[in-house]
Amino acid sequence: MKDIIQRGAEAVLYKDELEGKTVLVKERIKKGYRVEQLDDEIRSSRTRHEARLMERAIGSVNVPRILKTEKFKIIMDFIEGRKLKEALLDMDKKEVKNACSEIGKMAASTHNLGIIHGDLTTSNFIVEKDTGKIFLIDFGLGKFERKVEARAVDLHLLYEALKSTHFDVLDIAWDSVTDSYSRNVEDWKKIESRIEQIKKRRRYK
Repeated sequence: MKDIIQRGAEAVLYKDELEGKTVLVKERIKKGYRVEQLDDEIRSSRTRHEARLMERAIGSVNVPRILKTEKFKIIMDFIEGRKLKEALLDMDKKEVKNACSEIGKMAASTHNLGIIHGDLTTSNFIVEKDTGKIFLIDFGLGKFERKVEARAVDLHLLYEALKSTHFDVLDIAWDSVTDSYSRNVEDWKKIESRIEQIKKRRRYK
């Protein structure tokens, strides 16, 4: 019986064992409405793509280490901890500032590698239980791209996540994210300007 952690529209996450070690498996699930051959192709292609994104990030960003890949599965280190979305609720202002500074730096490092995460929210950062180290997870919507617009959209997603769940510390959190991010990228002014344009577009929709 699989120890299921999360079941999404595209994939299921569950704990398993590999050589006596607890691991996390991300398995893309079969879609009955698609032709079987096409479904196999889509799932295997997306699995390979996500693994490439993670492998590119390893060494520059804290991401779970990939231990093995199969046709529809990525088998990786299991990070014992909780989502940053939950952890922020228990942090004082100094801890919020430090955590958000760290994720700003991680976002910058990811973008410097030419990776757009695609779902950069506080739900996709895990705070490791024993070390307090923050890991970026779930590259399922990610892509390789360096355009200012794509990076601005990525950061705006993070802003919206902070705004919706952590409004009481939004100013501290967002200032910490952007201060750290800006010190680790070259095109910050262009990205900052594009984020403001995105905010205006969303506001007047």
